[in-house]
Amino acid sequence: MIENLLHVVPLSVMVMFLWFDTNVFYEYLSKIPVLRRMFRTYDRNKKHYDNCKYAEFLMIHHNNFWSKLVSCPYCLGFWVSLASTLSFSEIQFVPVNYLISLMSYMLYSSILTRINGS
Repeated sequence: MIENLLHVVPLSVMVMFLWFDTNVFYEYLSKIPVLRRMFRTYDRNKKHYDNCKYAEFLMIHHNNFWSKLVSCPYCLGFWVSLASTLSFSEIQFVPVNYLISLMSYMLYSSILTRINGS
């Protein structure tokens, strides 16, 4: 049971890192013709925001519940932890996965920020 956390914690951290610290979702999903329409506003306005990731852009331009949910590491981290834990383990491990994943993501992101100097 507990060894399943060795699978779900890195998965949760990876999803949060890719969403909050990169533009990988935008880069790949905007290449799909059906989804390209979803990114039009971001394409038009991204030159006005220096180094603004898609998650930050959503919060700026679409200030609603869903944008807040996906722009908040604590909120999205919970749902990612819940989904990943239920996929590989049992529900009682959700709090453990959430806390370890969130702390790991924050530490990893902090280290990368210091290394990159931004």
